[in-house]
Amino acid sequence: MVSSMITETRRIGGNLSLLVSVDEKNRKLKERISVLSREQEKMEEILLENQRFKKLLDYRNEVPYALIPARIIGSTPYVWYSSLVIDKGRRQGIADDLAVIAYQDDKSGVVGRISGAVRDVSKVRLLTDVSSEIAAMVQRTRDHGVVAGSMKKFLRMKYLSLHADVKEGDVIITSGLGGIFPKGLVIGHVRSVVLRRDALYLDVSVEPEIEFAKLEEVLVIKGVKEFSIE
Repeated sequence: MVSSMITETRRIGGNLSLLVSVDEKNRKLKERISVLSREQEKMEEILLENQRFKKLLDYRNEVPYALIPARIIGSTPYVWYSSLVIDKGRRQGIADDLAVIAYQDDKSGVVGRISGAVRDVSKVRLLTDVSSEIAAMVQRTRDHGVVAGSMKKFLRMKYLSLHADVKEGDVIITSGLGGIFPKGLVIGHVRSVVLRRDALYLDVSVEPEIEFAKLEEVLVIKGVKEFSIE
């Protein structure tokens, strides 16, 4: 009986030791899986970033402008004004009042302008800022006006004649007047056109081409590319 009890005790002890060993292995396996999962997430994020930068570089090679790519490292959105902070500054060739655009979802559009540049960072005033105004025109009809930020999600196109041919869906582009934004950059699309009683101009609402809340990178227009004919 004593011998049987000793044998059974040893068997139970061995089983307990085996269970502890299996539990430890399971714990280590779970830790390893967690580490691999985090590494996979990092790799996926790097892959997505590389894909975005490849599209930016392809776009950069296609357009006739000298562009400086920059990452967004901060933002200050408020009800009446909004701005972004980018990781490029005067040391990288950024200066005040340079135009800022973005390439998003295979389309390009105006973001705003540089409102302050220091050594390695700069502030971008967005189109949506209430103090922002850009000389613009209706791409289809060439009617001129000024696009301004508002206290709402959408922009306003001001000073369009009551007789201007503009309708919902029309593309609004920069007119090139003012010397900051090159001609032909897409600002957005007409959302609505209202003719108010006793108004001097049409009341036009414009939806921005770029979705600012999803921006991660922008392109600063430094100037026009120089081409040489040999």
